[in-house]
Amino acid sequence: MRHPFSTSLVTLTVVVSSFTARAQSAPPSEGLGKPCREDVARICPGVKPGGGRIVSCLQAKADQISEGCKARIEQAKEVNQACHADAERLCGDVPPGHGRVAICIQDHEAELAPACRTYLQKTRARFNEVKAACQEDARKFCTNVPPGRGRVAVCLMDHSADLSEACRTQLNGAPPSAK
Repeated sequence: MRHPFSTSLVTLTVVVSSFTARAQSAPPSEGLGKPCREDVARICPGVKPGGGRIVSCLQAKADQISEGCKARIEQAKEVNQACHADAERLCGDVPPGHGRVAICIQDHEAELAPACRTYLQKTRARFNEVKAACQEDARKFCTNVPPGRGRVAVCLMDHSADLSEACRTQLNGAPPSAK
Protein backbone atom coordinates (compact mmCIF):
# COMPACT_ATOMS: atom_id res chain seq x y z
CA MET A 1 0.00 0.00 0.00
CA ARG A 2 1.29 3.42 -0.93
CA HIS A 3 1.68 6.07 1.75
CA PRO A 4 0.23 9.38 0.46
CA PHE A 5 3.33 11.34 1.41
CA SER A 6 5.57 8.80 -0.36
CA THR A 7 3.41 8.97 -3.45
CA SER A 8 3.57 12.76 -3.38
CA LEU A 9 7.33 12.73 -3.29
CA VAL A 10 7.64 10.16 -6.04
CA THR A 11 5.15 12.19 -8.05
CA LEU A 12 7.24 15.33 -7.64
CA THR A 13 10.43 13.50 -8.48
CA VAL A 14 9.14 11.81 -11.59
CA VAL A 15 7.24 14.90 -12.74
CA VAL A 16 10.47 16.86 -12.56
CA SER A 17 12.24 14.25 -14.65
CA SER A 18 9.33 14.00 -17.03
CA PHE A 19 9.56 17.73 -17.67
CA THR A 20 12.89 17.38 -19.40
CA ALA A 21 11.76 14.38 -21.40
CA ARG A 22 8.22 15.53 -22.16
CA ALA A 23 8.32 19.31 -21.93
CA GLN A 24 5.70 19.60 -24.62
CA SER A 25 3.11 18.14 -22.24
CA ALA A 26 3.46 20.57 -19.34
CA PRO A 27 3.18 24.33 -19.02
CA PRO A 28 6.26 26.09 -17.62
CA SER A 29 4.65 26.47 -14.21
CA GLU A 30 4.63 22.67 -13.90
CA GLY A 31 7.60 20.38 -14.16
CA LEU A 32 10.33 22.67 -12.87
CA GLY A 33 7.80 24.27 -10.55
CA LYS A 34 7.96 27.34 -8.40
CA PRO A 35 11.76 27.62 -8.23
CA CYS A 36 11.80 28.32 -11.98
CA ARG A 37 8.43 30.01 -12.51
CA GLU A 38 9.75 33.56 -12.01
CA ASP A 39 12.89 32.82 -14.02
CA VAL A 40 10.82 31.53 -16.94
CA ALA A 41 8.65 34.67 -16.85
CA ARG A 42 11.68 36.98 -16.57
CA ILE A 43 14.21 35.27 -18.84
CA CYS A 44 12.04 33.45 -21.37
CA PRO A 45 8.87 35.54 -21.80
CA GLY A 46 6.89 34.54 -24.81
CA VAL A 47 8.63 31.19 -25.24
CA LYS A 48 5.91 28.68 -25.96
CA PRO A 49 5.99 25.50 -23.89
CA GLY A 50 6.60 22.32 -25.79
CA GLY A 51 9.43 20.50 -27.44
CA GLY A 52 11.82 21.44 -24.65
CA ARG A 53 11.83 25.13 -25.64
CA ILE A 54 11.54 26.41 -22.05
CA VAL A 55 14.39 24.22 -20.81
CA SER A 56 16.50 25.17 -23.82
CA CYS A 57 15.87 28.86 -23.17
CA LEU A 58 16.84 28.52 -19.51
CA GLN A 59 19.96 26.54 -20.37
CA ALA A 60 20.99 29.13 -22.97
CA LYS A 61 20.74 31.84 -20.32
CA ALA A 62 22.10 29.82 -17.41
CA ASP A 63 24.05 32.81 -16.10
CA GLN A 64 20.75 34.62 -15.46
CA ILE A 65 18.80 31.95 -13.59
CA SER A 66 18.33 31.86 -9.85
CA GLU A 67 20.12 29.39 -7.61
CA GLY A 68 16.82 27.69 -6.78
CA CYS A 69 16.02 27.15 -10.43
CA LYS A 70 19.57 25.92 -11.14
CA ALA A 71 19.17 23.39 -8.32
CA ARG A 72 15.82 22.24 -9.71
CA ILE A 73 17.26 21.83 -13.21
CA GLU A 74 20.17 19.85 -11.78
CA GLN A 75 17.72 17.67 -9.86
CA ALA A 76 15.73 17.11 -13.04
CA LYS A 77 18.91 16.02 -14.83
CA GLU A 78 19.76 13.56 -12.04
CA VAL A 79 16.26 12.08 -11.95
CA ASN A 80 16.18 11.91 -15.74
CA GLN A 81 19.53 10.16 -15.78
CA ALA A 82 18.46 7.65 -13.12
CA CYS A 83 14.88 6.92 -14.19
CA HIS A 84 14.12 8.11 -17.73
CA ALA A 85 14.84 4.75 -19.37
CA ASP A 86 12.63 2.96 -16.84
CA ALA A 87 9.83 5.49 -17.33
CA GLU A 88 9.99 4.99 -21.09
CA ARG A 89 10.29 1.19 -20.86
CA LEU A 90 7.64 0.59 -18.21
CA CYS A 91 5.34 3.58 -18.58
CA GLY A 92 5.85 4.84 -22.12
CA ASP A 93 2.16 4.37 -22.93
CA VAL A 94 1.00 6.30 -19.85
CA PRO A 95 -0.07 9.86 -20.67
CA PRO A 96 1.90 12.36 -18.56
CA GLY A 97 0.18 14.58 -16.06
CA HIS A 98 -1.64 14.22 -12.76
CA GLY A 99 1.10 11.94 -11.40
CA ARG A 100 0.19 9.05 -13.70
CA VAL A 101 3.79 8.34 -14.73
CA ALA A 102 4.91 8.50 -11.10
CA ILE A 103 2.22 6.04 -10.05
CA CYS A 104 3.21 3.75 -12.90
CA ILE A 105 6.87 3.89 -11.87
CA GLN A 106 5.92 3.09 -8.28
CA ASP A 107 3.69 0.22 -9.41
CA HIS A 108 6.70 -1.21 -11.26
CA GLU A 109 9.28 -0.53 -8.54
CA ALA A 110 10.44 -4.15 -8.43
CA GLU A 111 11.29 -3.92 -12.15
CA LEU A 112 13.27 -0.67 -11.97
CA ALA A 113 16.94 -0.49 -12.78
CA PRO A 114 19.12 -0.30 -9.65
CA ALA A 115 20.02 3.37 -10.26
CA CYS A 116 16.38 4.44 -10.42
CA ARG A 117 15.35 2.28 -7.47
CA THR A 118 18.22 3.69 -5.40
CA TYR A 119 17.34 7.24 -6.38
CA LEU A 120 13.71 6.74 -5.39
CA GLN A 121 14.74 5.19 -2.05
CA LYS A 122 17.04 8.14 -1.33
CA THR A 123 14.29 10.51 -2.35
CA ARG A 124 11.85 8.85 0.06
CA ALA A 125 14.39 9.09 2.87
CA ARG A 126 14.96 12.77 2.07
CA PHE A 127 11.22 13.33 1.98
CA ASN A 128 10.85 11.78 5.44
CA GLU A 129 13.46 14.23 6.76
CA VAL A 130 11.57 17.17 5.27
CA LYS A 131 8.25 15.82 6.51
CA ALA A 132 9.56 15.49 10.06
CA ALA A 133 11.03 19.00 10.05
CA CYS A 134 7.92 20.56 8.49
CA GLN A 135 5.11 18.69 10.19
CA GLU A 136 4.19 21.56 12.54
CA ASP A 137 4.50 24.14 9.76
CA ALA A 138 2.23 22.06 7.53
CA ARG A 139 -0.29 21.83 10.34
CA LYS A 140 -0.07 25.59 10.87
CA PHE A 141 -0.17 26.85 7.27
CA CYS A 142 -1.59 24.02 5.16
CA THR A 143 -4.39 22.47 7.24
CA ASN A 144 -6.96 22.82 4.46
CA VAL A 145 -4.65 21.54 1.73
CA PRO A 146 -5.43 17.95 0.75
CA PRO A 147 -2.30 15.78 0.74
CA GLY A 148 -1.07 14.27 -2.48
CA ARG A 149 0.42 15.41 -5.77
CA GLY A 150 2.81 17.77 -4.00
CA ARG A 151 0.12 20.17 -2.81
CA VAL A 152 1.42 20.38 0.77
CA ALA A 153 4.96 20.97 -0.49
CA VAL A 154 3.72 23.78 -2.73
CA CYS A 155 1.78 25.26 0.19
CA LEU A 156 4.89 25.17 2.37
CA MET A 157 6.97 26.81 -0.35
CA ASP A 158 4.29 29.50 -0.69
CA HIS A 159 4.76 30.21 3.03
CA SER A 160 8.56 29.97 2.97
CA ALA A 161 9.05 33.35 4.67
CA ASP A 162 6.95 32.22 7.64
CA LEU A 163 8.34 28.71 8.12
CA SER A 164 10.38 27.54 11.06
CA GLU A 165 14.11 27.58 10.51
CA ALA A 166 14.28 23.76 10.63
CA CYS A 167 11.61 23.39 7.95
CA ARG A 168 13.06 26.09 5.72
CA THR A 169 16.50 24.49 5.99
CA GLN A 170 15.15 21.07 5.05
CA LEU A 171 13.05 22.42 2.16
CA ASN A 172 16.07 24.25 0.77
CA GLY A 173 18.37 21.27 1.27
CA ALA A 174 19.98 19.44 -1.58
CA PRO A 175 18.01 16.68 -3.30
CA PRO A 176 19.45 13.18 -3.04
CA SER A 177 22.24 12.35 -5.44
CA ALA A 178 21.53 9.72 -8.05
CA LYS A 179 25.01 8.34 -7.53
